[in-house]
Amino acid sequence: MTLSTAGSAPAATPATAAHPYVGWVMNTANNCSIDQQYSVRFDFTQDGQTIYSFQLNAGQSLADAQVNAGHYDIRYYVYSGDQWVYQGTNPYDVTADGWKWYWGC
Repeated sequence: MTLSTAGSAPAATPATAAHPYVGWVMNTANNCSIDQQYSVRFDFTQDGQTIYSFQLNAGQSLADAQVNAGHYDIRYYVYSGDQWVYQGTNPYDVTADGWKWYWGC
């Protein structure tokens, strides 16, 4: 069996570098009742793979988090006892500097 290629293949498009955007990740659980002031972990995922992970104590924020442009499913967990406990997943698009993601009251 032979493989036939008619004509030439189109020129490859050069890959573009991912563009990181600076934003905020915040845990505002310090505004919640004392029994809900958890440390929290945010996992920014794509295709089931964790691309970025941020862990913050209640009242803590990270104002210079860098995340590449794109669509993410953000899984969030609270630290309870001695383990991370899954709380939920939300979609989020990072498209520009100044994006914000937070959890709490």
